Amino acid sequence: MGLLDKFKKKEKDLLEPTLPEIKPEIKPEPPETPQIDLSKTSIDTVKIKLDLVLTEIDNLKTLNQMLNERLKAIERKLDQKTSIRYV
Repeated sequence: MGLLDKFKKKEKDLLEPTLPEIKPEIKPEPPETPQIDLSKTSIDTVKIKLDLVLTEIDNLKTLNQMLNERLKAIERKLDQKTSIRYV
């Protein structure tokens, strides 16, 4: 029986060859999360951008006031033309 056991083991090895286990070398990394950099330069940059936005808002306010004044002048002229004048 010892002789038959050796043949059975060889037969099993031929049917199911063993492959060496391959381990992955690359480790999965978690996705990067954005970090807020509160350095002096980034704060200054934000302040400058905010100042530009405020300047643009002031310019728009001035333009709006000018347009309103022109519109009032046009409305006054139209009122004068439509009124009846007695000479």
